[in-house]
Amino acid sequence: MAAFLPVPDILTQPYWDGCKNHVIMVQQCQSCGRKRHRPAAGCHWCGGQGVDWVQLSGRGTLYTYTVVHRAFHPSLAGEVPYVVGLVAAEEDPTVRFHTRILECDPADVKVGMPLDVLFQEEEDGTVLPYWRPSAA
Repeated sequence: MAAFLPVPDILTQPYWDGCKNHVIMVQQCQSCGRKRHRPAAGCHWCGGQGVDWVQLSGRGTLYTYTVVHRAFHPSLAGEVPYVVGLVAAEEDPTVRFHTRILECDPADVKVGMPLDVLFQEEEDGTVLPYWRPSAA
């Protein structure tokens, strides 16, 4: 079970609904067209208030990472060492996701490696997005 489960709100609900459908959804500003993640009430680029939700491919590149050797929460104690990374979306590298990198030995993780999203359902039915090395 995940250490911390999300509590969707009015800003984040479309993102979590996308995860339940195994797709990554992000906001796109109606004024400047820039995509963003984390969801926000206004555009960080132009200040625009209008927003659309758009689907991303679920592919990205590892921007940076760290290998965790001491669990910060007891629920993760059996998982160490594990990799926490920042993944840049293929469609727009300024759109980045904080996540765990799964299905990869921590010694094999490299900045710039191609990744694919991996959705996992938790015991309570919440679907969380993780990332793994790309099969392509």
